[in-house]
Amino acid sequence: MKKRKLTGKRLLKFFAGLVIIQFAVASFLQINIGSDSFTVFTQGISRVLHISVGAANLIETLVLLVAVFFLDRSQFHIGMVLSVAFAGVILNGMTRLTAVLLPADPGPVFLGVEFLLACCVVSVGFPLLKSAGIGVAPNDALYLAVSKRLNKPYGIVRVCIDACYLLLGFCCGGVVGIGTVVCVAALGPMMQFVMDHLILQEEEEGET
Repeated sequence: MKKRKLTGKRLLKFFAGLVIIQFAVASFLQINIGSDSFTVFTQGISRVLHISVGAANLIETLVLLVAVFFLDRSQFHIGMVLSVAFAGVILNGMTRLTAVLLPADPGPVFLGVEFLLACCVVSVGFPLLKSAGIGVAPNDALYLAVSKRLNKPYGIVRVCIDACYLLLGFCCGGVVGIGTVVCVAALGPMMQFVMDHLILQEEEEGET
């Protein structure tokens, strides 16, 4: 596997993707009609342990960091470490920001629009982060590692793993709603579509 240089351009893409992802996650939490399944899982952990969602995210990513390291070391890059260090902090900041930007009691139509936009945002954020070529967060690396191990499309693998996160998060007290079901069914295929048009181009550039 060819190593890629840690350039300013790659770092910019990485952190832009990370901020976009955490903004979408915070939006899901603020909208509160059921977020993506990993966020539901994060909510559940935060409630069980009585800690902030950012702290719960940090704990989860640390555990997954170790798991992915032993499952598929080829996924282990500096970006994974950066995600562990900054994702929780950024999520806490984005949670405060969305509390100000998004109305507290929107109508059902506006609520639906907010949710759909959050889905689109996170579906762009992860491919952008991955396109930096310096690694991804442990939870995202898990999808990639399983997809590689089973030789199955990323979108299908993500739907299956997200369904497991949903069940675990629900059992721990995470908020599950119609939005959660939509996220489980749609985010994987949406990200697959964006990656097919964004990531492949970046990989070709990385080989030149």
